[in-house]
Amino acid sequence: PIEELFEQTVTSVLRQATRDATILGHLSCRVENTAVALDHPAGFYHPQAAADCAVSASQRRANDTSFCTAHAPYTSTERLAIELETFISGDAFARSCPLVGTDVKVMIARAGREVDVTVCLPFRPERTGSLAEYRDALAHAEQVVREFAEPRIDGGRLSLSVNTKDQAGGVYLAPFGTSLGKGDCGLVGRGNKADGVIPAVRCTSMEALAGKNPLHHTGKLYTLAAMRIADRLHTQLSLSNETVLLSRNGCLLRTPAFVGVRLAAWACSADAPRPGSHA
Repeated sequence: PIEELFEQTVTSVLRQATRDATILGHLSCRVENTAVALDHPAGFYHPQAAADCAVSASQRRANDTSFCTAHAPYTSTERLAIELETFISGDAFARSCPLVGTDVKVMIARAGREVDVTVCLPFRPERTGSLAEYRDALAHAEQVVREFAEPRIDGGRLSLSVNTKDQAGGVYLAPFGTSLGKGDCGLVGRGNKADGVIPAVRCTSMEALAGKNPLHHTGKLYTLAAMRIADRLHTQLSLSNETVLLSRNGCLLRTPAFVGVRLAAWACSADAPRPGSHA
């Protein structure tokens, strides 16, 4: 059943992510299980039935030593980054700018009222007929982005740059509008953080959620738990905060090694505790 579930999931996600079923003609699925961990019986990693995947409460232990963080609320700049990326990746933008793919990137820097936005829009080569067509579509896409961003910068002055690496001899084209051709899919890094934003001045950790086991992968579970704690502290108590959860490998998930909350009132203090993790 694993091979079947895997292929069904990959097919569904690729079709949805690219909005193009033709990508499935380039798809080849292979399942290779290299798990050798002793966390569970051997059948857990080679299940033949649902019962093989069952894990009791006493077996729900951390699979790693992890450092997970979250914060609330978002700044206006963080909200703009999330909302802008969501809009550009959404259906309305796709209808208005059909040559653009979904693997977009947004970077924002704010200094006072100056809001500098950089956007990377991957164009689909199979839909882009010429350089002139690319430039016309890019100009239109830039205008659409500008009209979305300007009302959301809280009275700031917008500076917008799009596809800044374009040169006379080359422009930003990506197969199916993704980075699939680069071989870097799924790596922990830019763009796959749990909350969708990479803050430059926050307590932060680099844990991706996609593909992680929801039963015992602490990077996934503790990141989501930290997000819920931070959000509740803000929504229920109006406390701006940064929340940290640490796990020890092999320890019960319900007893974190460290739980820390730093409130905004002393977040910039030199004496504020700064828990960290070293690998």
